Amino acid sequence: MIQGLESWGLLVLRVALGAAFVIHGYPKIGSRREDIIDFMRTKGIPGPITLITGYFEFFGGLLMIIGLGVQIIGLLMALESVMTIFVSSKLLRKKYSQGYEIDIAYFAMALALFLLGAGSISVDSYLIPLL
Repeated sequence: MIQGLESWGLLVLRVALGAAFVIHGYPKIGSRREDIIDFMRTKGIPGPITLITGYFEFFGGLLMIIGLGVQIIGLLMALESVMTIFVSSKLLRKKYSQGYEIDIAYFAMALALFLLGAGSISVDSYLIPLL
């Protein structure tokens, strides 16, 4: 019934995940950078790791939205999500509900994009045939 809409589904998935990563990354590299770095230091995470994560989340999210390097970015986002699940559950002692359930959803979305690719509505779809 809705056959042929796979690329639209991948676009929705990419934009939702990319926007979430941009929103999570911006405070780590923007005006709240020092506050967030200081907080993460109290949890045992070095400042440079927080900063690198912020840049990856922000710029990786933008790349995901436009559909450039989706499988590589998806794999990296999935790996970061595994680390975030660990940090949320162990270091921040959050519970599944109202804690790290969103990180599990991000992991699943990123893994799906790693496995499926960007779809035809993406920069990747124009570049990959050229490679």
